[in-house]
Amino acid sequence: MRSAIGRLLERVRAPARRASVSGRLLESLGQVDWAGLEGADQLLLSGWVGSSRGGAQGFRVRCGGRELAMSEVAVGIASPEVAQFIPNAPHFERAGFRFRVALGAPGMQALRGQLIRITPIFDGRPGMDLLTVVDPLVPRPSVEEVSLVGENLNVAFEFLNYFIEFCGLWPAAAVLDVGCGVGRMAYGLAHVLNDEGSYEGFDIVERFIQVAAARFQSLANFRFHHVDVLNGLYNPGGKLIPSEFRFPYRDASFDLVVLASVFTHMRPEEVSHYLDEIRRVLRPGGKCLASVFLLERESKRLIACGRAPLPLRPVDGGFYAADPANPEWAIGHEEDAVLDALARRGFRSERILRGSWCGRSAFTSYQDVLIFGR
Repeated sequence: MRSAIGRLLERVRAPARRASVSGRLLESLGQVDWAGLEGADQLLLSGWVGSSRGGAQGFRVRCGGRELAMSEVAVGIASPEVAQFIPNAPHFERAGFRFRVALGAPGMQALRGQLIRITPIFDGRPGMDLLTVVDPLVPRPSVEEVSLVGENLNVAFEFLNYFIEFCGLWPAAAVLDVGCGVGRMAYGLAHVLNDEGSYEGFDIVERFIQVAAARFQSLANFRFHHVDVLNGLYNPGGKLIPSEFRFPYRDASFDLVVLASVFTHMRPEEVSHYLDEIRRVLRPGGKCLASVFLLERESKRLIACGRAPLPLRPVDGGFYAADPANPEWAIGHEEDAVLDALARRGFRSERILRGSWCGRSAFTSYQDVLIFGR
């Protein structure tokens, strides 16, 4: 086993995780901006968190299955940059937090490869956990790596929390990361999956795969593959047609399939084929998590009112795009059509976490997060 949280998660199966989520305030959002040591046994944590119902009144901090004592807790710190990033949501002007945590003995040694779980409390109700790691198992991404995909590392831990809470991720799971990029999702997964688990990632950008393979070379059960699939934005010279591409894996090989901002760059016929492939490689009882732009009543209303930061509009081909001249930059899909496509393939649609992309004031992430199972 790589970590104590791994041993804990082995005992926590999907039904128990779903039960634990039922009491959470799902419409909460935040991230850890800094996690570092002060002295031999003090951990400093800072970041921001908020919700549609207001700011957090307190926190719980856990690491390796044990609760950590907090001191010098400061909440409601001014966070104008967060309010600017989330312009349509109230309560984020003072969303900052900062506090210290006493590690005790053995101090730093207790943090190697360990996830730190921060649970914000809103009026006595827990929100979505914030995850971070101080002493990672693989090197942190460089500035160059981050610039390749335009996202910071926090998204790895945001989605890792979704995998644990909503998909029942456990340490021995087999995970497929479709459109893995430089390994953002892999960075978080490395701190849960043990030697009995496995990770496979593929991407259509060869440079991304080279970067990911180099950074994860110390983990033998993390593998990355380049596939030369055509995409107007990321791989315009690709030789493989996306609506015909067969995932390079055997049937029923995976417990969890992840697509982080993949369908947001694909046309409907391509999404349909990928759903067929997901159905083929997913084991019975397995889960899939995909981030998408879903067009339904509320998102359409907000776009029509001019409140959407990303105003997706109908284009020829039966989908929505931000830029008709370059549609693969950002593509949205009719929610009813996506849910119907899932049902026709025998998938169960289990949860949709709404995103802020269209200007919602109550949301969980930026994109909509769709979770379905076989």
